[in-house]
Amino acid sequence: MNSYLLKLTFISGLKDVVLDEIKPHTIVSESEKDIYLEPPENLTNILSLKSITSAYIVKQDTRYNPKYINKHKSILGELIETVIKQNPKSFKTFRLRCAGSQSDEILQTEKYIQETYRLNKSLDADLEIYINKIDSLWEICVRLSSRPLSVREYKEKNIKGGLNPTLAYTMNSFCDLENINSYLNIFSGSATLLIEAAYINPNIKLIGLDIDKKTNSLAIQNIKKAGLIKNIQIKTGDIFEEPELGKFDAITANLPFRHADKQRSGFN
Repeated sequence: MNSYLLKLTFISGLKDVVLDEIKPHTIVSESEKDIYLEPPENLTNILSLKSITSAYIVKQDTRYNPKYINKHKSILGELIETVIKQNPKSFKTFRLRCAGSQSDEILQTEKYIQETYRLNKSLDADLEIYINKIDSLWEICVRLSSRPLSVREYKEKNIKGGLNPTLAYTMNSFCDLENINSYLNIFSGSATLLIEAAYINPNIKLIGLDIDKKTNSLAIQNIKKAGLIKNIQIKTGDIFEEPELGKFDAITANLPFRHADKQRSGFN
């Protein structure tokens, strides 16, 4: 049995969607904001989850306060090594988050990480490390990925106020995408809903409609980055003028953030 657990964090309200996606992983405990699992043999399977914001490997013990960890650095080192070996080139910087971050114990632990793993300190770090106290237990967490899983690689361009990809995945999970043939996303914005839909079923006819040409240009960049330019079609138009688009098995929309005039651009 592994000496650590997996901790999955997610947006409040998405627990049922997460539970459905992580089947048949063994759940150790759960709350409304995170779920702890027995780690699978292949940790890369966890990195493919679409409904969670981040995944961490975790050790828990009543003794694991910063002072104890500083004296027993191998406890933290085991977690760091487990993460780094998954993709060594992805981790060049680190950040240790803990109360009392300027204490001698934390500063010494940071020095150990720098010297042992040749990582530099950074606020926007690849390797995120947390030491927290939860009730009577101290918890050491190391994020599995160099960026949160909610930060998709296809996001070449973002729109301010854009839809979180985990929410887009959740919305699409209610559309029975495996059993439909056509999908329309109005106010399609930066194409997050469309791309997430294509990842579930690339054989669907996928069309996005937005009134803003500049926004559509950004969407196309994201679609190209996702490798889905042949799967998704973006159209410029105003849904309120009832354009001839045909019939669709599923229609989705993230609410537009501009609606007082003709500039009814989407924000997903």
